[in-house]
Amino acid sequence: MKIHNVFHPWLLHPLDGTPRPGQIMDEPQPVDIDVPEEEFEWEVDEIVDSRMNRAKKDPATGRKGLLEYKIQYRGFEGWNQTPSWQPYWDTVGCPQLIADFHHMYTKKPGPHESF
Repeated sequence: MKIHNVFHPWLLHPLDGTPRPGQIMDEPQPVDIDVPEEEFEWEVDEIVDSRMNRAKKDPATGRKGLLEYKIQYRGFEGWNQTPSWQPYWDTVGCPQLIADFHHMYTKKPGPHESF
């Protein structure tokens, strides 16, 4: 007879969180959240340019063409000298800057339809 330490999924049940009789539950410790640097929100100083990148697909609409912005961030002078193109969802926290940019530059592509 061969024995395998494999459990079938129907034998597994989620833990309901209630202690069993005689079981002592420890107080949960606070969770320390380390946010990676790439997930910090950067404060947008100015939107410099916009373009429609036809080589990329918009994940929100599924259509070809991704709206991108050149953005200058507050406190990042090295980055601001030659900013790269950022997808439109990087500007979600600054709707007034988007509106001002497209009001000044009506011929530039955008704003995104979700704006």
